[in-house]
Amino acid sequence: MSFVKIDKSLKVDDSLTLEVFNNHHPGEASGIKIINNGKVFTFLTDNEIELLRKNNRYKELIEFCKGSDCIAHDAQYSKEEYSHKEGWGHSSIIHVLDLFIETKPKIGIFTHHDPNHTDVQIDEFEELG
Repeated sequence: MSFVKIDKSLKVDDSLTLEVFNNHHPGEASGIKIINNGKVFTFLTDNEIELLRKNNRYKELIEFCKGSDCIAHDAQYSKEEYSHKEGWGHSSIIHVLDLFIETKPKIGIFTHHDPNHTDVQIDEFEELG
């Protein structure tokens, strides 16, 4: 196995390209877009959408996500929880819903749930989506 540093994108072959996004998260994290035979999957965990907005990088995120068939994004907190955890590097489900509305993926997946959430809380998040 070997590791390859990707600055912005890497064309692996004629059918596969990888692109990366510098997420907003303490200690750094990257999102990845996988483009394979015209299908696009974008995975963004450990990413705080609201701080991208405050740092004037939200449009950059939107552009990165546009054209994705499927986006999986960190939606760890409720709106209320997020108000107490800003700066921790995770997004609220409401912020992710806004991203999905703006970028219009065919499939939107909420990931990175807090292990302290109860089944009832997860059901409530599901109803929001």
